[in-house]
Amino acid sequence: MWLIVCLAFELPRIAATITSAATPDTYAYTWPFQLFVFAVFRFPLWVIGLLLVLACEFALLTRRPSRR
Repeated sequence: MWLIVCLAFELPRIAATITSAATPDTYAYTWPFQLFVFAVFRFPLWVIGLLLVLACEFALLTRRPSRR
């Protein structure tokens, strides 16, 4: 599910970047270059986000019920 959400957010952003060539650097507006940029700069943020969500879920599932 996490990978599907990641792709749903990032693929349209990459496609929009490729179609809006604002500079003469044509290599920067190709799929391989944009996927490399995603892998280096954006994917680690997605992994950190996933780890934070999993840590929160783990903390909520393993907490002790309060005594009243």
